[in-house]
Amino acid sequence: MPRDRAIEAMHSADALLVVQLAFEDSQRPVPYVPGKVYEYLATGKPILAPVPPGDLRDLLLRMPQAYVSGYEDPADIADALLRMCTDIDEGRVRLDRAEIAKYDRRLQCRQLADLFDRVSAEAR
Repeated sequence: MPRDRAIEAMHSADALLVVQLAFEDSQRPVPYVPGKVYEYLATGKPILAPVPPGDLRDLLLRMPQAYVSGYEDPADIADALLRMCTDIDEGRVRLDRAEIAKYDRRLQCRQLADLFDRVSAEAR
């Protein structure tokens, strides 16, 4: 699906789902955040996230719009889904726009450019 249609679908959804599996050694944190998660956050939609320990889980636990659960526990996933649906129905989905704004592509690019400028200035 073209990116613009995917973004349109995200914005028209009531909620979004991100799933991540663990390494074979499930005690090893997963050091990976899928790029689509940042687009999910930007929509302001609630996100159901059955994910293992790791960077994605750490990020989403800071976002009040994310309903994080373990990825292998059906009861935990069902509880997160129920909380999310109840919050949607009762208009209680919370957002932290300031936290979400930290992950804006333009801001991230500006910060990276500043870093390159500092590093190249020090190298001279």
